[in-house]
Amino acid sequence: GVGSSGGVGWLLHCLSSFALAGGVLLAICVPPGPAWRRGAARVNVQAATTLWGEKAYLNALYGYLGHMWELYAFWASVPLVLAKMPATAGMPLQARALIAFAVMAVGAVGCVVGGYASQRWGSAAVAAANLAVSGGCCVASPLLGLLPVTPAVMLLLLWGLTVIPDSPQCSALMAKGSPQEYVATALTLANCVGFSVTLVSIQLMTWLIPSYGASAMLL
Repeated sequence: GVGSSGGVGWLLHCLSSFALAGGVLLAICVPPGPAWRRGAARVNVQAATTLWGEKAYLNALYGYLGHMWELYAFWASVPLVLAKMPATAGMPLQARALIAFAVMAVGAVGCVVGGYASQRWGSAAVAAANLAVSGGCCVASPLLGLLPVTPAVMLLLLWGLTVIPDSPQCSALMAKGSPQEYVATALTLANCVGFSVTLVSIQLMTWLIPSYGASAMLL
């Protein structure tokens, strides 16, 4: 397991403790909202079926599911790919870890820029642009096994920059494209299906990359 093969079991315990402490603080410090005070709403199964008839919601949902297929599998794959790429395989572990961190962290910059850009050009345009660029990086990913270290890392950084900013934009589009009384249901449904898709893509990458290297990321 992770705790026995990297000496980071203590880190997992710390993170779990922080998560538990955060939940306790929320329970103590954040008062219940008006919906809770009114009492629990009755389950309405028709809400989910109604959403499948909303074209604007479905279009945003399909984009979001494509994003979810890619995002977490990409993040999970980066350390494995860096260990397999000829250009970086000989690097010290700390150097590869720093590159992997940078590839994931740079997405925060993309999200901030995407948020400002959406105010000018709209969420749909920003989501489409990021999906196109990250999709192009995916198509180019087999080259990671052939490129020298600098262009290979630059490709990964570009991918990391554009792989996540479409997420909040797709969420905004789903919220706008669904009936207002079903917005919470729409976003919950998208998250449930999206993370189910993510489980499949992550598992595929962990199976394929050890055998096929960066070429597996094309999937």
